[in-house]
Amino acid sequence: MNLRIKPKRRLNRHAPEPLKEPIKANQVWSVDFMHDQLSDGRKYRLFNVIDDYKREDLAAELDFSMPAERVTRILDNLIKH
Repeated sequence: MNLRIKPKRRLNRHAPEPLKEPIKANQVWSVDFMHDQLSDGRKYRLFNVIDDYKREDLAAELDFSMPAERVTRILDNLIKH
């Protein structure tokens, strides 16, 4: 008995479209969370919001805790101004 294993066919995936560059300020923002640890073991978090057109930091918040309510308050304040 001769058993042959057929290789799986690869799916032909389409390449994604390149990201479009923003053409004016406040059109696209990038949001990022970063974290690290101090030498005494305490962890801290950093929340950044950057305007992709001007490449300007709109908000940078640093604290030992970053609850969702605080993040939404930061974003709401940015939208209002």
